[in-house]
Amino acid sequence: MGNAIVWLTIAILSFMAVLILLFIYLVVQRMIEVRVQRKIADYVKDGSDWAYRYLIEGDAPAEQIIPDSSTKLIAMEKILRSYAKNISSDMVSARITDYAHQFLSPYYSKNLNSLNWSTRMNTR
Repeated sequence: MGNAIVWLTIAILSFMAVLILLFIYLVVQRMIEVRVQRKIADYVKDGSDWAYRYLIEGDAPAEQIIPDSSTKLIAMEKILRSYAKNISSDMVSARITDYAHQFLSPYYSKNLNSLNWSTRMNTR
């Protein structure tokens, strides 16, 4: 009987350790996700003025709106989606299309031609 209690205690403690490790993993992943979302929000805030100058005023695309990381790419997608949804000008639509072809297409092409099935399926 005493041996069964020891094994039961070990099993319960092992299960608790796994649960604690899983909890720590989830907390760390959430912290990383929040940090990335904060970066995206900062890029959207910073890039909105530059995107306005490019899309509305017709200035050349500034370095601030050229995506060089996945977070900047997501931020620019949000900005462009917002402009496409809220502004119905043909000139703005043409500039959005030009921007997407020039700066976003290589990213999508690379992901859609990936050998990894999950990368192709998760391409936004």
